[in-house]
Amino acid sequence: MKTIQELKQELRDAKITAFKNAKSQLDVLGIWRQDKRVKIPNQAKLFFCSGCRSNYYNGVGASECWCLNKAKLCKRRIYRSLNSTKPEEVITLNCYTQEYH
Repeated sequence: MKTIQELKQELRDAKITAFKNAKSQLDVLGIWRQDKRVKIPNQAKLFFCSGCRSNYYNGVGASECWCLNKAKLCKRRIYRSLNSTKPEEVITLNCYTQEYH
């Protein structure tokens, strides 16, 4: 019979495996909403780097952005463009810095 600690570890491992197998940002959000305490692997965090000023560090010139290891998902209010009058609430990384076009 397994102990509670062993069962918790199995569940944690299953969630990490699910993060690693995620194919999109929506997959990652679905797993994250179930348990926000689980550490998200860097490869799953990359789905949220699109549109960030520092995204060019991911794969071009450097192996990855230096913020990626400590980044966590959070709710933020961001403006989608310079002409926006009202910010939208989105779930993104806490290191996300908006890139305006």
